[in-house]
Amino acid sequence: MGVKLNTDNPIESFEALAADRVGRDLEWLESYRARGQEQFRSVGLPTLRNEDWKYTDVRPITRHDYRLAGYGDAAPADEKPVTVPSVEGLDAIRLVVVDGRVNRALSDIDALPDGVTLGALTDAIRDEPEAVKPWLGAALPESGHGFSALNDAFVNDGAWLRVADGVALERPIEIVFVVNADGQAPLVQPRNLVVAGEGAKVEVIERYCGDDAGPYLSNVITEMFLAPRAEIQFTRLQEEGARAGHVGGLFVRQRADSRCTLNTVSLDGLVVRNDLRVFLDEPGAECHLNGLALGTSRQHVDNHTTVEHRVEHCTSRELYKSVLDGRARSVFHGRIIVHEGAQKTDSEQRNENLLLSRDAEVDTKPQLEIYADDVKCSHGATVGQLDEDAVFYLRSRGVSETEARALLTIAFADSAVLGIGDEALRAHVDRRIRDKLNRET
Repeated sequence: MGVKLNTDNPIESFEALAADRVGRDLEWLESYRARGQEQFRSVGLPTLRNEDWKYTDVRPITRHDYRLAGYGDAAPADEKPVTVPSVEGLDAIRLVVVDGRVNRALSDIDALPDGVTLGALTDAIRDEPEAVKPWLGAALPESGHGFSALNDAFVNDGAWLRVADGVALERPIEIVFVVNADGQAPLVQPRNLVVAGEGAKVEVIERYCGDDAGPYLSNVITEMFLAPRAEIQFTRLQEEGARAGHVGGLFVRQRADSRCTLNTVSLDGLVVRNDLRVFLDEPGAECHLNGLALGTSRQHVDNHTTVEHRVEHCTSRELYKSVLDGRARSVFHGRIIVHEGAQKTDSEQRNENLLLSRDAEVDTKPQLEIYADDVKCSHGATVGQLDEDAVFYLRSRGVSETEARALLTIAFADSAVLGIGDEALRAHVDRRIRDKLNRET
């Protein structure tokens, strides 16, 4: 099913997929999809005239005739060969999503620990719809852009993860999203729900992989909910195809004394847009946001983050970095909102950018909105090149200029991924950074 996103209304295609979408007999789910359709009709896809998109031109990724993927039955692995890239040394419980549909044959979810539910969202909607209903859309803000509305309108499959009260997982959950472009320009729109019960502890890894066979677009939303005292460490790693577009939304709601670490690492892809929004809803909630954008050639990475301190005694820390070469461009817009009555807020935000070429470009806008008077908040941004004094220091110790610049660049980038808890995953990201910067370990 093709749809030209920059000119056509895709809702006609929605009707054509009626027989293939799950839960079409559930009134609440169909109403949710209908609201997404209505919002898309109202706002359309974002353009440079939209304030939050004025530095990001989506036309390079919306001019294709996309084939809607992720509907109907998932193809068995033996009928549709799929290569799932692995992370060396990573010992994880793995769920694989191929072209927008969970592929059980490639997943490793047969022996889950007690108190852990992991599988396809389609199965959860079909088998326990009342368990899904309270969470779907509950972490999203009231207003969104056209891509999020499109995901709402076509919500169908993705990952469903639920961790019961008091359960602490020893192994991370790895969710791998693989797209086979195969010259057919697929549009995949996974919807993921992560629910951590009271006192639960879990590490979640989302990896996005694709080939260079042609253009494709990943339009994904992950909603995450932390009950009191829950702890989640989350990493989203983007290793997309060279012609791929990625529009990713991560929306988090935290209750009392919960703790969340969110790592976003964007290494590949043509145009990448990450929207991250955290709601600190009850006292004692704490979140840490870490991000790295590594761009070369004509890559474009846009990170929009919002942390809402809605009540008193909450803490947030944010560090986003970008390293850009060639004609790459990075956008950062970070907002910290301290609501009225959110006293004793402790918040810090930093954005640091390193330009390796004259043609690389950064647009950065850290922002504080404070409506309380007893808070501790700071923010700042830097844009620059390598410190020539540091280069000279290394050269004076016998290091060549090329090697000195490479060492300093890698050190700058590596410091943004120290929040990744799993050692194997952190080593994988470190290798990818070094490879992309043409630096051997």
